Amino acid sequence: MNLTPSQKKFKERMAGAGIHTVIHHGINKHLQGKHDQSMHGRKGPVKAGFEHWYGQVDSLIAAADKSKKPIQSIVIERAGFLGKPSLTTLDAIPKDQKIYRGTTTSGREEYLENPYPWTGQGGSANGTYYTDWHETAEDYATNEIGPARLEAVRDRLIVAQLQPDANVLDFNSPKFAGKFTHTYAIELQNEFISGYEKHLGRPLTSQESTNVHKLTDGPNWTNLLIMQGYDAMVFNADRKPWGEPERYTIVWNRGKVKVANDMQNYGKNGF
Repeated sequence: MNLTPSQKKFKERMAGAGIHTVIHHGINKHLQGKHDQSMHGRKGPVKAGFEHWYGQVDSLIAAADKSKKPIQSIVIERAGFLGKPSLTTLDAIPKDQKIYRGTTTSGREEYLENPYPWTGQGGSANGTYYTDWHETAEDYATNEIGPARLEAVRDRLIVAQLQPDANVLDFNSPKFAGKFTHTYAIELQNEFISGYEKHLGRPLTSQESTNVHKLTDGPNWTNLLIMQGYDAMVFNADRKPWGEPERYTIVWNRGKVKVANDMQNYGKNGF
């Protein structure tokens, strides 16, 4: 592939930022990750598709610099991903669709009720992380062992399901067979730069290039997926004790999540 000077610089910066790191290296931080809860107002929603976002780049960076908030919070807000999770019951979520997130008692309540953009930050990909293996999430919710463990996690665990209409990028699908997330990230970044330059009818200026880097470098590459209208991403990472891959889900659109609200029953009829 022939790259423009801007694309070459971008690729070099991505490598320097560690985008080639395997995505699950950032998981530990995310399963109990911090989130932005103080964004006020909104300027969107911006339609899905890169062509609708080129004109937003400079204002996104300006808003992040002014508010001192993570850039992904601004992107989530502009995309209109501000809905709260809907409620369901543990039994209503099929076992093969359950996803788990370990947090704190207050963290669980905030996730359900906080009206602000919700995200997480980490080394390889930004977003709110879930796992399909309940014990992993429980480990982030409590250090208790034995009988006290179950009681402790009931107030600190989020058991959820993606809405049927959620727009999910599934790295386990045939489309991505044999492809690493970092490879796809670089492809998306090159596509965005090329499209942005075509949109402008010229190469990016130094400042424009810097703003693109701020918006999509390193773990912020997932902002590109939000721009394309994805609510969440699914991929396999570590392996469960019996050898089956552990499936992780990164969520950006909290409004596309159903959360079990009867956690007093957690563990009574399995997990």
